[in-house]
Amino acid sequence: MASDPCAYQDCRSEGDAGLGVKILVIGVVGGGVVALLGYLWAIRSRRRVVELMPLGGLAITSTSVVLGALAVAPTV
Repeated sequence: MASDPCAYQDCRSEGDAGLGVKILVIGVVGGGVVALLGYLWAIRSRRRVVELMPLGGLAITSTSVVLGALAVAPTV
């Protein structure tokens, strides 16, 4: 209890952990779906750039990690 700052100060400014987790889960699932659909589309259309298609999913996932971390970060 001595190391818990919420015992003696306002902890509402510490960010919203629930929102950060929701952003992360939605981003990871959305990025996975985009990567899978892009990969399947590239195979079906017989293009040679199959490796480039999942980069959209990676971009979505990376963005969700950053946005989720910003949602949890304490405000100054």
